[in-house]
Amino acid sequence: MTNFTGDQNFAMQQREAISAACYALALAEGFDAVTLEAVADRAGLPMEAVLDHFDDVDELVEYVIVDEIGQVMAEAAVLFSSGTSAPDVIVEVFAYTYRRLADTLTFRELLGPARDRLMAHLRGDRPETLILALNFASEELRTLGERTGMPLHDNDAGAEFYVRLLLSLLVSPQLGPDLSEDGVVEALVRRWLLPGMFDS
Repeated sequence: MTNFTGDQNFAMQQREAISAACYALALAEGFDAVTLEAVADRAGLPMEAVLDHFDDVDELVEYVIVDEIGQVMAEAAVLFSSGTSAPDVIVEVFAYTYRRLADTLTFRELLGPARDRLMAHLRGDRPETLILALNFASEELRTLGERTGMPLHDNDAGAEFYVRLLLSLLVSPQLGPDLSEDGVVEALVRRWLLPGMFDS
């Protein structure tokens, strides 16, 4: 009998190892150094294993971006889980996630070349990696709404707008890391993200 759980865990471990190798390579040598061959070598995996998970370097970088967003968002959700107001918690989680990622030059360098691809996927066909990000954000928002007794109108729609706004702010040449101070991020979230998200 095939051990599906074991196979799934092994596949996930491989994906995480590949993702970590990609991020470490970009950190050490810059975005231009990221190729499937270089990532496979850094991860200590055969090229065939990398190709089992990712068709090309764009898909790999997209996964790394989504994975990093998910990890930081989960960290923020734990840090601010004691808030009593769902809107206030969302503002804090979003601002923390933005600042952590905006202050990471390697992440911004990875995100820049992939931005158009990611935003196009949000508007049209969505690859597995982006669906995972949206599903994760949707689940976080649902849990938050239940915990605070303030459910969202539509968790999926809220998650999509959340991810789109986050990506847009992170790569905007007019905004970028300058939003880290003076409550600008919080004001933008209250103005553009929160209206219509919650039952009155």
